[in-house]
Amino acid sequence: MKKSSIFGRTGILLLVLVLMISLIFTGCGKESDDGEQTDIEKTEKEDEKGGEVTDTPSEEVTLRVVWWGSQERADITTEALDLFTEKNPHITFETEFAAWDDYWDKMATYAAANSLPDIFQHDYAKISQYLENDLLADLTPYVESGQLDLSDVDENAISGGKFDGKLYALSLGTNSFGTLVDPAIIEEAGLSMPEDDWTWEDYVDMGKTIYEKTGKLSEIPLAADPKFMVEYFARSVGKSMYSEDGKSLGFDDPSIIEDFFELELEMIKAGITTSPEELLIEKPIEESDFVLGEDWGGPYWTNFAVVIADAAQRPLELISMPLYSKGNSPGLYLKPSMFFCIPETSEYKDEAVQVLDFWTNDIDANKILKADRGVPISSKVREALADGVSESVKMTFDYIDELADSSNVGPIDPPEPPAGGEVTALIKEVNEEILFERITPEEGAEKIITRANEILSKQ
Repeated sequence: MKKSSIFGRTGILLLVLVLMISLIFTGCGKESDDGEQTDIEKTEKEDEKGGEVTDTPSEEVTLRVVWWGSQERADITTEALDLFTEKNPHITFETEFAAWDDYWDKMATYAAANSLPDIFQHDYAKISQYLENDLLADLTPYVESGQLDLSDVDENAISGGKFDGKLYALSLGTNSFGTLVDPAIIEEAGLSMPEDDWTWEDYVDMGKTIYEKTGKLSEIPLAADPKFMVEYFARSVGKSMYSEDGKSLGFDDPSIIEDFFELELEMIKAGITTSPEELLIEKPIEESDFVLGEDWGGPYWTNFAVVIADAAQRPLELISMPLYSKGNSPGLYLKPSMFFCIPETSEYKDEAVQVLDFWTNDIDANKILKADRGVPISSKVREALADGVSESVKMTFDYIDELADSSNVGPIDPPEPPAGGEVTALIKEVNEEILFERITPEEGAEKIITRANEILSKQ
């Protein structure tokens, strides 16, 4: 009996010991009843994803996204963001958009209040101010980790967003200037389409013939932002808009500016363009002379050419920019069309990067966006869209491809200095004085060079 009793107690003790050991090892591989994760499983999941993992559902996140542009751009951008939310239900958006001038006032207010949106549109000409004030997040680590996948993107398409070797801005597309024309009007006037070596003198002469034969007007080139024409003329003679240190203009020859002003005045005096009073009235795109068929064309950014062509609803063509006859250097460059940036202050950088990756690589999203911000930077996206895009978008795809081999395209200049916005405003102000003939082209050119150098030297 004693033997049996001792055996029974020993067996019970062994059974308890086995159960305890079993529970210990079981606890290392499973979650507890309250859902807490074990060290082994947590380590395995961290190894898979490269970071800390919790068992809780994804946090509900609302990202603020802000951009400039038209109502059409707002509609398609919102639609693309809705698609993102469908695929990522825990991320929603608060969006804003504004016209160009109002947009930068809005962003300056946000920056001053330390409340920049989680994702916001940016421009190459203005980004240096944000970099100098350390307002933008470095996207390089996200590219290196693959979270921001740029494996199908050519380096030239992202180099414009790199500063001191780090990526602070990602463009959704490539952009440049081209001349958008109505071939039917040119044919009606008995003219042939211009060759790639045509000049601004040819542009004016063609405008005179077209007006005489058809009554259709010509557009003063880039009247809404004449700084780009000054830059184009300067680059064409081997100069840049600004000096390397940004403390002065990159040229001191006033004839560069005078020649542009003389071009405008010749068109006005010949009566082949809109009057200065009418020219300065801002109209919806749908009411512009070109869309209404009242003029035969003019220079546009390629992404804006899509908007114009879609609104016009008739066959248009995008051809090369006229050359500055006094120059023999490339006047054009391939510009990052519109950057998107993430501020250093964002609490949701990972989620914001996820959106940038989506815009860059998701084919369905790019079908919605319709290359409104430029030719997509991903080769895989371009290939997927090539057969399905509208004629207006395909027009820009083809034009950008042609520019890759054009002798009129050179490297992009560094971003403009912080005071560049003041110089742009100065040129626009003086240009209006020229259009109304309050001052002469010579006086206007001297005024711009003198005042621009004063502005830049004080920054």
